[in-house]
Amino acid sequence: MPAPYSLDLHQKALAALEAGHSKAAVSRLMGISRNQLVAPLTDEEDCHRAVFETWLEEQLVSALPYGSVIICEHASFHQGGRIEELSQQAGCSLLYLPPYSPNLNPLKHQWFVWKNRMRKQIQSGQPFRQVVDPAFIN
Repeated sequence: MPAPYSLDLHQKALAALEAGHSKAAVSRLMGISRNQLVAPLTDEEDCHRAVFETWLEEQLVSALPYGSVIICEHASFHQGGRIEELSQQAGCSLLYLPPYSPNLNPLKHQWFVWKNRMRKQIQSGQPFRQVVDPAFIN
């Protein structure tokens, strides 16, 4: 059974669609370093390898201390291309989580906090896109 806050957001999204509002899909890229969110990026496009590589090169590796370990989920766009090269150039190691292992991903544990922030703001009538960015940045 889904958590109440997930169900609540789902119901609000359905109500918005019925009212004629378009559904907004938002991709999120972010890292955690020393228990701090680093290099958050939200975008209304689907995430693919080129987006991930650009974010890794221009935002994430500069926000991490030398020698950091970059842990990625098993998504196909996290693998191949220039990802390993960019990580090594920054002095970072690359580690992939096993498939279907959300409990090992520290970002998944933050979802409860972020969903609560977004739920409260959506309930106050703010547009979805204006709610997503501040939830990840603040």
